[in-house]
Amino acid sequence: INFLRGRAQADIQELIAALDSGKAQKVAGIPLIVDDRVGEVTAFAACTKGGKSVMAISDGLLDIEAHLARCKATDEIFGTQKTGQYIQLLAKNQKPGTPIVRPAPGFFDPGQDADGRKVKRQHEILDEQIAFVLGHELAHHYLGHLPCTATGGGGTAAEVSHVLSNVIPIFNQPNELGADVAGTNNVLAAGKRRSPAYAWTEGGGLLT
Repeated sequence: INFLRGRAQADIQELIAALDSGKAQKVAGIPLIVDDRVGEVTAFAACTKGGKSVMAISDGLLDIEAHLARCKATDEIFGTQKTGQYIQLLAKNQKPGTPIVRPAPGFFDPGQDADGRKVKRQHEILDEQIAFVLGHELAHHYLGHLPCTATGGGGTAAEVSHVLSNVIPIFNQPNELGADVAGTNNVLAAGKRRSPAYAWTEGGGLLT
């Protein structure tokens, strides 16, 4: 999980670097905090009680993204059907507030799992998925969907804890669509900057 948290921090820096200067300045100081509550599968942009901007991604979401990347890479390299099987496993067995369901031993073939081509592709897909999720949340801030963005990022540990314990998702369809479009454009722009490394596409967003 520490590896996955580190990937999220690295990916968000790539996204910010690809924004125009005005948008980048708005979000550069916003911290990405970890939501480690058991069973939470979420990412969100929010304001602390003190009016500071924060973003969060949960360990549960990172866990699922990692398994999706592992399955998708295996399918691409070896022609298997792991992605669909994993999604069905989650749909059938995952319950709110419980640890994330993981495939049983033997679900992945050890030889395939260690294949260098698969591992490389798995990391590409993982970063692409995380970038889509975080690009969306960044967009909520620089598009002005939250009142606290102009006051800067940060907050005390107590304020951050309050955010995590009082998260009430507010669905605003125009804002969500706007953040999807802006976030996807941000991912694609960041992807172009990665040359000659793998350039992010919209594939991670579609898989997510």
